[in-house]
Amino acid sequence: VETSLRPTVTFLRKMGVPREEIGPILGKCPMLLTSSVSDNLAPKVLFFWTSLRIPRLAVAGMMSKYPSLLALNVANTIRPKIALLTDTLNLTIAEARETVIRNPALLARSTEKLLEAHSTLQK
Repeated sequence: VETSLRPTVTFLRKMGVPREEIGPILGKCPMLLTSSVSDNLAPKVLFFWTSLRIPRLAVAGMMSKYPSLLALNVANTIRPKIALLTDTLNLTIAEARETVIRNPALLARSTEKLLEAHSTLQK
C-alpha cells in the first residue's frame, strides 16, 4: 500500500481528481497502481501541460473520462496522435488541445480509425 497505492492516490488528488473518482479510475485502469509516479505518471501529465498547455484541472478531467490515458506511451502513441491532428488533419494546437480535452480516448485510437472518422465527418 505504501509503495503503490498511496503514491498514485496522492498524485491523482494533487492533480485535482475528486476523491470519489479515484476508485473508479483505478478500477478501470488498475495498472496505474503499479506505475511509478515519477517515472511514468508525472511525465505524461507534464507532456500535456507543456506541449499542449492543458491546465491541471483539465488533465484531471481527462483522466476521469479516460483513465487509460496514463497508460499510453508518450513517444509511441500520444505524440504521434497529436502530430496527426495538427499535421495531417490541419488542426491548430488550440483545436488539438480542445479536441483532446473533450475526447481523450481518441489518443488511443488507431491512426486508420482517426483518418476514417475524419473522412466521414468531412463528407
